[in-house]
Amino acid sequence: MPPSATPTEPCVPGRTAAPRARGAPRRRIALLVAGLVTIAAIAPPTRAQDSVYHEQKHTSRSTTLGVTGVLIGGLAGLGIASSQSPPSYSIAVVGAVIGGAVGVFLGKQYDELHAAQYHGVRPITVHTTDAELEGDPAALAAHDSVVAVGGSEGVQLFISASSLVPHGTRAEGLLGIATVDIAPQSMWLTIGASHGLYVFPPERGRGSLVREGSDAAVVSAPDRVFAASGDRVIELPVDADSVAPWPGLDLGAPVRALALDSAGPVLWAVTDKQLIALRPGRDSIVQLGAAPIDGAARRVAVARGRVAVAVGEKGVRVFDGSDPASPRATHVWTVARFAYDVSLEGERMFVAAGPEGVYLAEFHGKNLATVGLARGLGFASAIVSRDGYTYLLDRRTNHLRRILSDLEVR
Repeated sequence: MPPSATPTEPCVPGRTAAPRARGAPRRRIALLVAGLVTIAAIAPPTRAQDSVYHEQKHTSRSTTLGVTGVLIGGLAGLGIASSQSPPSYSIAVVGAVIGGAVGVFLGKQYDELHAAQYHGVRPITVHTTDAELEGDPAALAAHDSVVAVGGSEGVQLFISASSLVPHGTRAEGLLGIATVDIAPQSMWLTIGASHGLYVFPPERGRGSLVREGSDAAVVSAPDRVFAASGDRVIELPVDADSVAPWPGLDLGAPVRALALDSAGPVLWAVTDKQLIALRPGRDSIVQLGAAPIDGAARRVAVARGRVAVAVGEKGVRVFDGSDPASPRATHVWTVARFAYDVSLEGERMFVAAGPEGVYLAEFHGKNLATVGLARGLGFASAIVSRDGYTYLLDRRTNHLRRILSDLEVR
Protein backbone atom coordinates (compact mmCIF):
# COMPACT_ATOMS: atom_id res chain seq x y z
CA MET A 1 0.00 0.00 0.00
CA PRO A 2 1.45 3.41 -0.86
CA PRO A 3 2.41 5.49 2.22
CA SER A 4 -0.08 8.26 1.33
CA ALA A 5 -2.99 5.91 1.09
CA THR A 6 -5.72 5.99 3.79
CA PRO A 7 -6.78 2.64 5.24
CA THR A 8 -10.44 1.88 4.78
CA GLU A 9 -12.76 -0.42 6.73
CA PRO A 10 -13.63 -3.58 4.87
CA CYS A 11 -17.01 -3.36 3.23
CA VAL A 12 -19.46 -5.95 4.52
CA PRO A 13 -22.56 -6.48 2.43
CA GLY A 14 -25.77 -5.19 4.09
CA ARG A 15 -23.89 -3.19 6.79
CA THR A 16 -23.92 0.64 7.00
CA ALA A 17 -21.65 1.39 9.94
CA ALA A 18 -20.88 5.06 9.39
CA PRO A 19 -24.41 6.48 9.58
CA ARG A 20 -25.11 4.49 12.79
CA ALA A 21 -21.93 5.79 14.35
CA ARG A 22 -22.94 9.35 13.57
CA GLY A 23 -26.59 8.94 14.71
CA ALA A 24 -25.93 7.41 18.15
CA PRO A 25 -24.08 10.44 19.61
CA ARG A 26 -26.80 12.73 18.29
CA ARG A 27 -29.49 10.73 20.01
CA ARG A 28 -27.55 10.61 23.25
CA ILE A 29 -26.95 14.36 23.21
CA ALA A 30 -30.61 15.04 22.40
CA LEU A 31 -31.80 12.83 25.24
CA LEU A 32 -29.32 14.40 27.65
CA VAL A 33 -30.42 17.95 26.79
CA ALA A 34 -34.08 16.97 26.97
CA GLY A 35 -33.54 15.40 30.37
CA LEU A 36 -31.81 18.51 31.71
CA VAL A 37 -34.54 20.77 30.39
CA THR A 38 -37.21 18.51 31.91
CA ILE A 39 -35.53 18.62 35.30
CA ALA A 40 -35.25 22.40 35.13
CA ALA A 41 -38.91 22.72 34.21
CA ILE A 42 -40.32 20.31 36.78
CA ALA A 43 -38.15 21.18 39.77
CA PRO A 44 -40.08 23.55 42.04
CA PRO A 45 -38.64 27.04 42.37
CA THR A 46 -36.90 27.90 45.63
CA ARG A 47 -39.32 30.79 46.26
CA ALA A 48 -42.21 28.34 46.72
CA GLN A 49 -40.64 27.41 50.08
CA ASP A 50 -40.60 30.99 51.37
CA SER A 51 -43.03 31.80 54.20
CA VAL A 52 -43.64 35.28 52.74
CA TYR A 53 -45.04 35.47 49.27
CA HIS A 54 -46.04 38.39 47.07
CA GLU A 55 -48.39 37.57 44.23
CA GLN A 56 -46.93 40.21 41.93
CA LYS A 57 -43.64 38.27 41.85
CA HIS A 58 -45.30 35.08 40.63
CA THR A 59 -44.20 34.15 37.09
CA SER A 60 -46.80 32.63 34.80
CA ARG A 61 -46.02 28.97 34.28
CA SER A 62 -48.09 28.68 31.08
CA THR A 63 -45.44 30.64 29.16
CA THR A 64 -42.46 29.01 30.89
CA LEU A 65 -43.71 25.47 30.47
CA GLY A 66 -44.90 26.21 26.93
CA VAL A 67 -41.38 27.20 25.85
CA THR A 68 -39.94 24.25 27.75
CA GLY A 69 -42.39 21.92 26.02
CA VAL A 70 -41.34 23.24 22.59
CA LEU A 71 -37.69 22.57 23.41
CA ILE A 72 -38.32 19.09 24.78
CA GLY A 73 -40.68 18.11 21.95
CA GLY A 74 -38.39 19.55 19.31
CA LEU A 75 -35.26 17.87 20.67
CA ALA A 76 -37.06 14.56 21.05
CA GLY A 77 -38.35 14.82 17.49
CA LEU A 78 -34.90 15.77 16.23
CA GLY A 79 -33.43 12.72 17.92
CA ILE A 80 -35.97 10.46 16.26
CA ALA A 81 -35.54 12.16 12.89
CA SER A 82 -31.76 11.84 12.92
CA SER A 83 -32.01 8.09 13.42
CA GLN A 84 -33.93 7.67 10.18
CA SER A 85 -32.48 7.40 6.71
CA PRO A 86 -33.05 9.78 5.14
CA PRO A 87 -33.79 12.06 8.18
CA SER A 88 -37.41 13.37 8.40
CA TYR A 89 -37.10 16.67 10.20
CA SER A 90 -40.84 17.28 10.04
CA ILE A 91 -41.00 14.95 13.08
CA ALA A 92 -39.07 17.56 15.07
CA VAL A 93 -41.61 20.23 14.11
CA VAL A 94 -44.52 18.01 15.13
CA GLY A 95 -42.75 17.16 18.41
CA ALA A 96 -42.19 20.85 19.15
CA VAL A 97 -45.86 21.67 18.53
CA ILE A 98 -47.10 18.82 20.71
CA GLY A 99 -44.58 19.59 23.47
CA GLY A 100 -45.52 23.26 23.47
CA ALA A 101 -49.24 22.48 23.68
CA VAL A 102 -48.72 20.11 26.59
CA GLY A 103 -46.50 22.66 28.36
CA VAL A 104 -49.07 25.45 28.00
CA PHE A 105 -51.83 23.17 29.31
CA LEU A 106 -49.82 22.12 32.36
CA GLY A 107 -48.77 25.72 32.99
CA LYS A 108 -52.36 26.94 32.96
CA GLN A 109 -53.33 24.22 35.43
CA TYR A 110 -50.53 25.33 37.75
CA ASP A 111 -51.48 29.02 37.44
CA GLU A 112 -55.16 28.29 38.14
CA LEU A 113 -54.24 26.22 41.19
CA HIS A 114 -51.97 28.98 42.44
CA ALA A 115 -54.68 31.60 41.95
CA ALA A 116 -57.27 29.42 43.71
CA GLN A 117 -54.95 28.93 46.67
CA TYR A 118 -53.92 32.49 47.31
CA HIS A 119 -56.19 34.90 45.37
CA GLY A 120 -53.26 37.27 45.16
CA VAL A 121 -52.64 37.04 48.93
CA ARG A 122 -49.29 36.03 50.36
CA PRO A 123 -49.18 32.91 52.54
CA ILE A 124 -48.29 33.41 56.18
CA THR A 125 -46.85 30.91 58.62
CA VAL A 126 -48.57 30.53 61.99
CA HIS A 127 -47.59 28.47 65.00
CA THR A 128 -50.53 26.68 66.58
CA THR A 129 -51.30 25.04 69.88
CA ASP A 130 -53.65 22.12 69.21
CA ALA A 131 -56.00 19.83 71.09
CA GLU A 132 -57.70 16.77 69.64
CA LEU A 133 -61.51 16.70 69.73
CA GLU A 134 -63.97 13.85 70.03
CA GLY A 135 -66.94 13.35 67.73
CA ASP A 136 -68.10 16.00 65.28
CA PRO A 137 -67.42 19.56 66.55
CA ALA A 138 -69.97 22.18 65.51
CA ALA A 139 -69.81 25.21 67.85
CA LEU A 140 -67.08 27.24 69.52
CA ALA A 141 -66.95 29.76 72.37
CA ALA A 142 -64.28 31.25 74.65
CA HIS A 143 -64.26 33.46 77.75
CA ASP A 144 -61.84 34.01 80.63
CA SER A 145 -59.31 31.38 79.45
CA VAL A 146 -62.00 28.71 79.10
CA VAL A 147 -62.78 27.34 75.64
CA ALA A 148 -65.94 25.34 74.89
CA VAL A 149 -66.46 23.15 71.82
CA GLY A 150 -69.96 21.78 71.27
CA GLY A 151 -70.77 18.83 69.05
CA SER A 152 -71.95 15.26 68.87
CA GLU A 153 -70.07 14.29 72.07
CA GLY A 154 -71.46 17.08 74.24
CA VAL A 155 -69.45 20.17 75.15
CA GLN A 156 -65.71 19.65 75.57
CA LEU A 157 -64.01 22.22 77.80
CA PHE A 158 -60.38 23.34 77.72
CA ILE A 159 -58.28 25.67 79.86
CA SER A 160 -56.16 27.96 77.69
CA ALA A 161 -52.78 28.10 79.45
CA SER A 162 -49.34 27.22 78.12
CA SER A 163 -51.25 24.54 76.24
CA LEU A 164 -54.92 23.66 75.70
CA VAL A 165 -55.61 21.55 78.78
CA PRO A 166 -58.73 19.30 78.68
CA HIS A 167 -61.15 20.31 81.45
CA GLY A 168 -63.89 17.73 81.15
CA THR A 169 -67.07 17.30 79.13
CA ARG A 170 -70.55 18.62 79.88
CA ALA A 171 -73.95 17.75 78.41
CA GLU A 172 -72.91 14.30 77.25
CA GLY A 173 -75.79 12.62 75.47
CA LEU A 174 -77.44 15.90 74.47
CA LEU A 175 -78.25 15.59 70.78
CA GLY A 176 -78.12 18.21 68.05
CA ILE A 177 -75.87 20.78 69.75
CA ALA A 178 -75.65 23.70 67.33
CA THR A 179 -74.51 26.65 69.43
CA VAL A 180 -72.79 27.22 72.77
CA ASP A 181 -71.54 30.09 74.93
CA ILE A 182 -69.82 30.70 78.27
CA ALA A 183 -70.97 33.54 80.50
CA PRO A 184 -67.99 35.77 81.33
CA GLN A 185 -67.07 35.93 85.01
CA SER A 186 -69.91 33.67 86.20
CA MET A 187 -68.89 30.88 83.76
CA TRP A 188 -72.40 29.47 83.32
CA LEU A 189 -72.66 27.34 80.19
CA THR A 190 -75.51 27.87 77.72
CA ILE A 191 -76.25 25.29 75.01
CA GLY A 192 -78.64 25.53 72.08
CA ALA A 193 -79.64 22.05 70.87
CA SER A 194 -82.20 20.64 68.48
CA HIS A 195 -84.78 20.11 71.25
CA GLY A 196 -84.28 23.18 73.39
CA LEU A 197 -82.13 25.69 75.25
CA TYR A 198 -80.17 24.46 78.29
CA VAL A 199 -78.12 26.18 80.97
CA PHE A 200 -75.46 24.41 83.05
CA PRO A 201 -73.88 25.71 86.27
CA PRO A 202 -70.10 26.31 86.39
CA GLU A 203 -67.78 23.33 86.75
CA ARG A 204 -70.37 20.65 87.58
CA GLY A 205 -74.06 19.96 88.08
CA ARG A 206 -77.07 19.02 86.02
CA GLY A 207 -78.34 21.32 83.32
CA SER A 208 -81.83 22.76 83.09
CA LEU A 209 -84.11 22.99 80.07
CA VAL A 210 -85.26 26.63 79.95
CA ARG A 211 -86.90 26.82 76.52
CA GLU A 212 -88.21 24.19 74.14
CA GLY A 213 -87.43 24.16 70.41
CA SER A 214 -84.25 24.54 68.40
CA ASP A 215 -81.97 27.58 68.73
CA ALA A 216 -79.82 29.20 66.05
CA ALA A 217 -77.64 31.30 68.34
CA VAL A 218 -76.88 32.04 72.00
CA VAL A 219 -74.73 34.67 73.67
CA SER A 220 -74.18 35.41 77.35
CA ALA A 221 -73.54 38.30 79.71
CA PRO A 222 -72.33 37.54 83.27
CA ASP A 223 -75.91 37.24 84.55
CA ARG A 224 -78.07 37.09 81.40
CA VAL A 225 -78.52 34.83 78.40
CA PHE A 226 -79.81 35.85 74.96
CA ALA A 227 -81.03 33.24 72.51
CA ALA A 228 -82.45 33.28 69.00
CA SER A 229 -85.05 30.82 67.79
CA GLY A 230 -86.79 31.44 64.49
CA ASP A 231 -87.67 35.14 64.24
CA ARG A 232 -87.53 35.74 67.98
CA VAL A 233 -84.76 36.84 70.35
CA ILE A 234 -85.35 36.15 74.05
CA GLU A 235 -83.63 37.16 77.30
CA LEU A 236 -83.47 35.13 80.51
CA PRO A 237 -81.39 34.82 83.71
CA VAL A 238 -78.18 32.84 83.32
CA ASP A 239 -79.24 30.62 86.24
CA ALA A 240 -82.81 29.95 85.06
CA ASP A 241 -84.00 26.48 86.04
CA SER A 242 -87.29 25.91 84.21
CA VAL A 243 -89.24 26.58 81.03
CA ALA A 244 -91.03 29.91 81.09
CA PRO A 245 -92.43 32.54 78.67
CA TRP A 246 -89.27 34.62 78.62
CA PRO A 247 -89.50 38.22 77.34
CA GLY A 248 -88.19 38.91 73.87
CA LEU A 249 -88.70 40.57 70.52
CA ASP A 250 -89.85 39.30 67.12
CA LEU A 251 -87.54 40.60 64.37
CA GLY A 252 -89.72 39.52 61.44
CA ALA A 253 -87.09 37.21 59.89
CA PRO A 254 -85.10 34.17 61.04
CA VAL A 255 -82.16 35.21 63.23
CA ARG A 256 -78.86 33.62 62.16
CA ALA A 257 -76.38 34.84 64.79
CA LEU A 258 -75.96 37.05 67.86
CA ALA A 259 -73.08 39.05 69.35
CA LEU A 260 -73.01 41.14 72.52
CA ASP A 261 -71.09 44.38 72.85
CA SER A 262 -70.79 44.66 76.62
CA ALA A 263 -69.50 48.23 76.40
CA GLY A 264 -72.94 49.42 75.20
CA PRO A 265 -74.49 47.23 76.16
CA VAL A 266 -75.81 46.45 72.69
CA LEU A 267 -77.00 43.10 71.39
CA TRP A 268 -76.37 42.65 67.67
CA ALA A 269 -78.52 40.24 65.65
CA VAL A 270 -78.25 39.30 61.98
CA THR A 271 -80.87 37.93 59.63
CA ASP A 272 -80.60 37.13 55.94
CA LYS A 273 -81.29 40.77 55.14
CA GLN A 274 -80.32 42.97 58.08
CA LEU A 275 -77.91 43.78 60.87
CA ILE A 276 -80.08 44.83 63.83
CA ALA A 277 -78.99 46.63 67.01
CA LEU A 278 -80.98 45.75 70.15
CA ARG A 279 -80.98 47.15 73.68
CA PRO A 280 -81.53 44.39 76.23
CA GLY A 281 -83.46 45.03 79.42
CA ARG A 282 -84.70 43.08 82.38
CA ASP A 283 -88.21 42.75 81.03
CA SER A 284 -87.95 43.68 77.34
CA ILE A 285 -85.72 43.98 74.28
CA VAL A 286 -85.90 47.15 72.21
CA GLN A 287 -84.72 47.63 68.63
CA LEU A 288 -82.39 50.60 68.26
CA GLY A 289 -81.49 50.57 64.57
CA ALA A 290 -80.74 48.42 61.54
CA ALA A 291 -78.70 48.30 58.35
CA PRO A 292 -79.16 46.16 55.22
CA ILE A 293 -76.82 43.24 54.53
CA ASP A 294 -76.06 42.16 50.98
CA GLY A 295 -75.97 38.41 51.53
CA ALA A 296 -77.13 35.62 53.82
CA ALA A 297 -75.46 36.20 57.19
CA ARG A 298 -73.78 33.29 58.96
CA ARG A 299 -71.91 34.75 61.95
CA VAL A 300 -71.36 38.15 63.56
CA ALA A 301 -68.53 39.53 65.68
CA VAL A 302 -68.20 42.85 67.52
CA ALA A 303 -65.30 44.74 69.11
CA ARG A 304 -64.66 48.42 69.84
CA GLY A 305 -67.89 49.49 68.20
CA ARG A 306 -66.97 47.67 65.00
CA VAL A 307 -69.28 44.91 63.73
CA ALA A 308 -68.24 42.26 61.19
CA VAL A 309 -70.70 39.89 59.51
CA ALA A 310 -69.63 36.74 57.64
CA VAL A 311 -71.88 36.34 54.61
CA GLY A 312 -70.60 33.16 52.98
CA GLU A 313 -69.67 33.42 49.31
CA LYS A 314 -70.04 37.22 49.48
CA GLY A 315 -67.26 37.55 52.05
CA VAL A 316 -67.49 39.84 55.07
CA ARG A 317 -69.42 43.05 55.62
CA VAL A 318 -68.05 45.50 58.21
CA PHE A 319 -70.12 48.18 59.96
CA ASP A 320 -69.47 51.11 62.25
CA GLY A 321 -71.73 50.37 65.22
CA SER A 322 -70.61 53.22 67.45
CA ASP A 323 -74.08 54.71 66.98
CA PRO A 324 -76.40 51.69 67.31
CA ALA A 325 -79.38 53.76 66.20
CA SER A 326 -77.73 54.17 62.81
CA PRO A 327 -75.17 51.44 62.01
CA ARG A 328 -73.17 52.36 58.93
CA ALA A 329 -71.51 50.05 56.37
CA THR A 330 -67.79 50.80 56.10
CA HIS A 331 -66.05 47.90 54.33
CA VAL A 332 -66.80 45.09 51.92
CA TRP A 333 -64.21 42.29 52.06
CA THR A 334 -64.49 39.59 49.36
CA VAL A 335 -61.09 37.87 49.22
CA ALA A 336 -62.16 34.45 50.58
CA ARG A 337 -64.11 32.11 48.34
CA PHE A 338 -66.47 31.48 51.29
CA ALA A 339 -66.47 33.15 54.71
CA TYR A 340 -67.72 30.65 57.30
CA ASP A 341 -67.01 32.80 60.36
CA VAL A 342 -65.27 36.00 61.42
CA SER A 343 -63.63 37.35 64.58
CA LEU A 344 -62.19 40.71 65.65
CA GLU A 345 -59.22 41.46 67.93
CA GLY A 346 -57.89 44.99 68.19
CA GLU A 347 -57.32 46.28 64.66
CA ARG A 348 -57.25 42.78 63.16
CA MET A 349 -59.92 40.68 61.51
CA PHE A 350 -59.67 36.88 61.18
CA VAL A 351 -61.83 35.03 58.65
CA ALA A 352 -62.44 31.27 58.81
CA ALA A 353 -62.52 30.28 55.13
CA GLY A 354 -63.08 26.52 55.30
CA PRO A 355 -60.56 24.54 53.20
CA GLU A 356 -58.59 27.68 52.34
CA GLY A 357 -57.58 28.24 55.96
CA VAL A 358 -57.68 31.53 57.89
CA TYR A 359 -57.32 34.99 56.35
CA LEU A 360 -55.82 37.86 58.30
CA ALA A 361 -56.82 41.46 57.53
CA GLU A 362 -55.98 44.72 59.29
CA PHE A 363 -57.78 48.03 59.66
CA HIS A 364 -55.68 51.08 58.85
CA GLY A 365 -57.80 54.17 59.33
CA LYS A 366 -60.54 53.92 56.75
CA ASN A 367 -58.84 51.06 54.89
CA LEU A 368 -59.07 47.32 55.40
CA ALA A 369 -56.01 45.53 54.03
CA THR A 370 -55.62 41.78 53.59
CA VAL A 371 -52.34 40.76 55.22
CA GLY A 372 -52.16 37.09 54.28
CA LEU A 373 -53.59 33.60 54.32
CA ALA A 374 -52.64 30.89 56.81
CA ARG A 375 -53.07 27.55 55.09
CA GLY A 376 -52.46 24.10 56.49
CA LEU A 377 -55.03 24.60 59.25
CA GLY A 378 -57.47 22.01 57.92
CA PHE A 379 -61.11 23.05 57.40
CA ALA A 380 -61.57 26.27 59.41
CA SER A 381 -65.30 26.30 60.16
CA ALA A 382 -65.56 28.49 63.28
CA ILE A 383 -63.35 31.14 64.85
CA VAL A 384 -63.34 33.37 67.93
CA SER A 385 -60.78 35.83 69.34
CA ARG A 386 -60.41 36.46 73.07
CA ASP A 387 -57.73 37.94 75.33
CA GLY A 388 -54.86 37.82 72.84
CA TYR A 389 -55.64 34.44 71.32
CA THR A 390 -57.64 33.34 68.30
CA TYR A 391 -59.24 29.90 68.45
CA LEU A 392 -60.55 27.95 65.50
CA LEU A 393 -62.20 24.64 64.74
CA ASP A 394 -60.55 22.36 62.21
CA ARG A 395 -63.34 20.02 61.15
CA ARG A 396 -61.08 18.11 58.76
CA THR A 397 -58.90 16.61 61.50
CA ASN A 398 -61.18 17.32 64.50
CA HIS A 399 -58.79 19.67 66.26
CA LEU A 400 -59.13 22.84 68.28
CA ARG A 401 -56.31 25.19 67.27
CA ARG A 402 -55.01 28.32 68.99
CA ILE A 403 -52.85 31.06 67.47
CA LEU A 404 -51.61 34.39 68.77
CA SER A 405 -53.88 37.21 67.66
CA ASP A 406 -50.91 39.58 67.41
CA LEU A 407 -48.78 37.09 65.49
CA GLU A 408 -45.89 38.71 63.67
CA VAL A 409 -46.14 38.59 59.90
CA ARG A 410 -42.87 38.85 58.00
